[in-house]
Amino acid sequence: MERKIMRQKGFTLIEVMIVVVIVGILASIAYPSYTEYVLKSDRAEAKAHLLSAMQAQERHYSQAMTYLDTVAKLTAFSGVAASSEHNKYTLSIDKCTGSTDTKSCVVMLATPQRTDTNCGVLSIDSRGVKAATGTKGAGYCW
Repeated sequence: MERKIMRQKGFTLIEVMIVVVIVGILASIAYPSYTEYVLKSDRAEAKAHLLSAMQAQERHYSQAMTYLDTVAKLTAFSGVAASSEHNKYTLSIDKCTGSTDTKSCVVMLATPQRTDTNCGVLSIDSRGVKAATGTKGAGYCW
């Protein structure tokens, strides 16, 4: 008499649930790291945009002995856009602390379009001072 051994095909419910739990644990570990990576890449884009805008401001200052006071004027002068390449940050211009206007000292600000509690608004002024309004400060963000 010949006996046939039937092999089981497929997975049991327990095996599937174990895989789901493992995938969930891996996702909960990986997602915060991914989110921080995305924020850092957005910040890098903002910093590059700020430095480009400040370079254009300095170029204007060397020609006219005054800084531009609006982003629209800066865009008309140099082509620097009002927002970063992927619209993650918007650019604005303000006077330096202790200054009455933007003619002799200017601050370029990059405001994030999504929540970034670590860095917040990034800025650089015409004296080269870099700052960030977030909880981690300029050392971490720049």
